[in-house]
Amino acid sequence: VRTRGKAGKGEVSNASPRVEDAVQGSGVSAGPEDVEDSEDEEGSETFYGSLDGSGLRIGIVVARFNELVTRPLLAGARETLSRHWVDVDNDVDVAWVPGSFELPVVAKAMAKSGKYDAVIAIGVVVKGATAHYDAVVGATTSGVLNAAIDTGVPVVFNVLTCDSMDQALDRAGGKVGNKGSEAAATAVEMANLLASMREVGSAAPTWRPRTRAMELRRRIDQVMVWGNTQPILPLRRAIWIVTGGIWLCAAYCVAAVGMLLTIVFAPFALQVLRISLFALDGGITLEPYIKTLSFSVQGGSFLDNPAHPYTIAGNIVWALLFGWPLVLAHLSAALIQALTIVGLSTAILNVKMATYVIWPFGRSLRERALPTTLEELDRLREERAVEKSTQRLYASNV
Repeated sequence: VRTRGKAGKGEVSNASPRVEDAVQGSGVSAGPEDVEDSEDEEGSETFYGSLDGSGLRIGIVVARFNELVTRPLLAGARETLSRHWVDVDNDVDVAWVPGSFELPVVAKAMAKSGKYDAVIAIGVVVKGATAHYDAVVGATTSGVLNAAIDTGVPVVFNVLTCDSMDQALDRAGGKVGNKGSEAAATAVEMANLLASMREVGSAAPTWRPRTRAMELRRRIDQVMVWGNTQPILPLRRAIWIVTGGIWLCAAYCVAAVGMLLTIVFAPFALQVLRISLFALDGGITLEPYIKTLSFSVQGGSFLDNPAHPYTIAGNIVWALLFGWPLVLAHLSAALIQALTIVGLSTAILNVKMATYVIWPFGRSLRERALPTTLEELDRLREERAVEKSTQRLYASNV
């Protein structure tokens, strides 16, 4: 994003959110809101890096040593890249090296290849009783920095330097968050920032092709946030009710009675009644598109554990008796709602509900605020990415 002339608050209100620098303790911020508003000279340029990663190619080099930590960091980075519309299946390459000391040479090779818009170096160094820690940290830090300076390609430093393994785990999806996610957002922002700067004075600006899937996803995002604004939101509720909300709710109530009559799977009847309330409301308070419908991975009772044999059996019985008719009902309602145009976002939610209802038990239902801007939707996705990484790390250690 480039602005010309005076950069006031009104002109930067849609700039990308703050992303803390991946180099720990550096104190460097990467978000435009950390830059004080100033009056530029007429004709000057102000540059901000977009967080839209469509068309970007990212290289990631990961240390195999302390893999218990580096794998969650890699997972967090890949998930965040996907949420920023990077095609992680085709445009993200990962190279594994023995340890953090070997990161700079491979990171520089990736940067020099010309294939990547940014590179992320992921590693963990835990302090021990000898001076080996200081030597590795110093060499790795300077090596990664020099790789970026020498090639002109952003090389994001995502090497955790911790006093203990507990500190490292806390930063790999634990209570402090996932630093891999932060590094990924920084990589996207820096790649776009440098690209916008290179376009200045160029007769033929660089054009980055967007894949059709990424374009479609962003279009759907725009429809979703538009559907959450006034007066569209009340219209969505009305459309849902008129096009089958009441009947869907009634169908779920009948299904709840059916599960109750099975005796064996009666405990799941309460979950079905909860879904019926969301069906009556139009799924709006549920907002499944931002992934508030999700598997629980924390274990515990069978009601919260999709892998529990009893829960699996309950889902099979549900799918055979009630699940598939309700899936057809949701898809039919979605088609009718899509034809109203105003109900497009509601139709998308109905499709999401259809994918949920075929196998509902052991999954969680969460209520969250409805995003009304793309920036708010991106922030909610970031929060969800960190939460999911934390859950996975917890599950892997149980």
